[in-house]
Amino acid sequence: MGCSGGSSNKPTLVNQKSDENAYENLMEMTVVAESTNKKGEEERESFLFYVPKSKYADVYNNSAYSSENGVILDVSINEYLFEEGEYADNVVKYMKEGILNASYILKVVSESEIAVDEGRNNASYSALVIEESYNYTGEAIYNFFAAKELSPNQRIVIQISIIASECNKLTDPMIKEIGFNLDEAIKVQEEFNANPPETKRYDTFGFSFEIPFAYSIDYEMSDYTEDDFAFGPKGDANSYNNNLQVMVITSESKQYTREELKADIENLFAESGEDVAKVLDSDFISQDKAIIRCKLSGNNEYLDGYIVSYKNYVVYFATITDLTETDQQQLDVIHKAIDTFVVEY
Repeated sequence: MGCSGGSSNKPTLVNQKSDENAYENLMEMTVVAESTNKKGEEERESFLFYVPKSKYADVYNNSAYSSENGVILDVSINEYLFEEGEYADNVVKYMKEGILNASYILKVVSESEIAVDEGRNNASYSALVIEESYNYTGEAIYNFFAAKELSPNQRIVIQISIIASECNKLTDPMIKEIGFNLDEAIKVQEEFNANPPETKRYDTFGFSFEIPFAYSIDYEMSDYTEDDFAFGPKGDANSYNNNLQVMVITSESKQYTREELKADIENLFAESGEDVAKVLDSDFISQDKAIIRCKLSGNNEYLDGYIVSYKNYVVYFATITDLTETDQQQLDVIHKAIDTFVVEY
């Protein structure tokens, strides 16, 4: 951002001097922030930032955004994350947890400690992670967060993300101050994609479970309003015997015993007059969960899997198949999802 201090002629947040030639690949953006002084009066103050020169740069309200040469920068003044009286390291900790707990993070390669000054007015953090990319492979991303109280009325939050595969010779002059190592990022990305893990975690924001690494959500077959999720290779769940269906029956249940769950599910289908359901004792167990086998049939296809009671959830984990007996490989996919099924709240 060109916001370092020192004896150089680089632009800083302190001197607020305009210098169009400060960096060859940066451009000026001015953010206007509002605050209330001790007299209760509204004040407006302008802040000058140097961001990557880009046609995608924009200023919105009290924030500025820019993206170019693999560098994404988002900076804001007095945003909701950093309110008056808050400590900078708490803000950075919150941002850290947000990025590391995101469902698209496949691996945390390395991370720094949260650096904070004695007064807790200035803090920063960085992490190199592998994210799932749009083409379902691992993408090395370097994230840098910083929060600083400039004055009792003005607080700044900075987020810089660097996408390794999009970096070029124009990237380094913009980021040399934040400790990003492109060679390291490319190396860990290549190593990850050469030997990816067998599974990855999918988070529904109420519960989570693991799916095969090659699987992703099928947006067309899924219905978020009904908490029905469909997964398949590269986001295609339309192939028989190579898909995972996860359907929430209820999220407001008691914890069933296996016997109670079987009886209630049998009654459910009996009351609806359905004769296509086969409810059986489960052929496998998972700790702290009540499980029954359930197979629905119709039009020469089957929805075969297990209904699981865990804490306040009852969820159907299954696969769509055209086989009268689901093959063991696909059953293993369902078993893994159930074994790793965790309720978040």
